Order: sequence, then C-alpha cells, then structure tokens
Amino acid sequence: DEADRLYNEAMALLGPGGPGCKRLAIDQSFDMYIFFAECLEAIENWEGAKDAYIEKLFKKVMSDPTIASPIQQRKMFMGLSRCCYHLKEYDKAIDLGSAAIDMNRHFPEVHKYVALAQKASGDLGGARKTMAEAVCYETPWDEENKREVMELYHQLMDEEI
Repeated sequence: DEADRLYNEAMALLGPGGPGCKRLAIDQSFDMYIFFAECLEAIENWEGAKDAYIEKLFKKVMSDPTIASPIQQRKMFMGLSRCCYHLKEYDKAIDLGSAAIDMNRHFPEVHKYVALAQKASGDLGGARKTMAEAVCYETPWDEENKREVMELYHQLMDEEI
C-alpha cells in the first residue's frame, strides 16, 4: 500500500550510503527524516518512528538548535508526542506536545495528543482545558480542523469524571 511504498522510498534515500544522505542540505535532510518517521507512523510502527525522531532529529536539535527551523522542530515535537501517546508513554507525550504548543498554538492538531494523553493518564480536567485552549487558538482559518477540535472538545466534556 501507499505507506509501505513511501517507507521503502525513504529507506532507499536515507539508508546507509543512500543517495539522499550525500546530496541533501541539512534542512532538506531534516525534512526527509521527518518524512521517514511519518511513514513509520503511517504503518503504525510507533517504536520505529519514535526512534527515528530521537536518533535522527531530537538529539541533533538538542546539541545544536540552529540545525532546524522552528517549523521543523515543532513537527518533530508533534511527531514524538504522537508516538509516545500510542506507546502509552503519556507523560512524555504531554511534555513533548506542550513544547509544540509553546512553539505554535495555532497549528492543526497541535493540542490533540496532549489532550488525549492527559485523558489516558486520568487527567480529564487537564484534557478539557487543553482542548478549550485549542478551541480558542488552533487554526481559526481552517473550518475542517475547527470542526474536529470542537468534536474532541465535546467528547471530553461529555465524559464522566
């Protein structure tokens, strides 16, 4: 399927000695590794995606924040948050997702995995607060995303404490 094809294409470019490693500029290479991690997410290989985000991106950004743009860093934090949520590492998902929110609270789905991790860890009040902030700030220009944000917000509000 499409996810497998994208994964194989990314591996061919980024694998050891692959042509992508030699000819891509740093910022393009960062985007390729984000793409690679997202391909792993698409096939629900959460551990592999998390490793790709950490080994190829996070460690580099932590040693030199100028290696990636703020947009690239936010994508990395959001991706790590999604992976940690699916791996039931809720505290990490919340911390990483909160870093993405701090970088750009208007970006689509930036609040989602923080709220889901808060709910899963038993903090329904925190999840509701996070999604209330999403209602106020996240993508005021995007009607589809606003609908999805409101849907999750209402689901959380309908939950019993």
